[in-house]
Amino acid sequence: MTAMQPRRFESRFIIGGILVLIGTVLMLHQLNFIYIDSIWKYWPLIFTLVGAVSIANALNAKEFGSGLWWIFFGIWLYVSINHLFGLSFEDTWPALLIAWGASIIWKSYFSHSYRFIKG
Repeated sequence: MTAMQPRRFESRFIIGGILVLIGTVLMLHQLNFIYIDSIWKYWPLIFTLVGAVSIANALNAKEFGSGLWWIFFGIWLYVSINHLFGLSFEDTWPALLIAWGASIIWKSYFSHSYRFIKG
């Protein structure tokens, strides 16, 4: 008889819950129950939240790097859309190439499955 292993809290559960919450808020806005136009400037931070969840559940360096990529992408979108520091897409698109290259280096360096110790 095999012992049952406890299921790890999966990030898909959190991401699914976030999507349900966002969909509910958007539906309420469409039905004119709430007004959320000022919230629209924060939508890129959803990617940052996805990255934070990925990092929190990372079991190896590859998953950790994936979480970092999501966080970078969310911050880049937020800065570009809201023109923080006077920056726009036209100014910041090379940052995507830099992050993409760093991601490739990260994946090649951690091509072996280095496991994180979870406490």
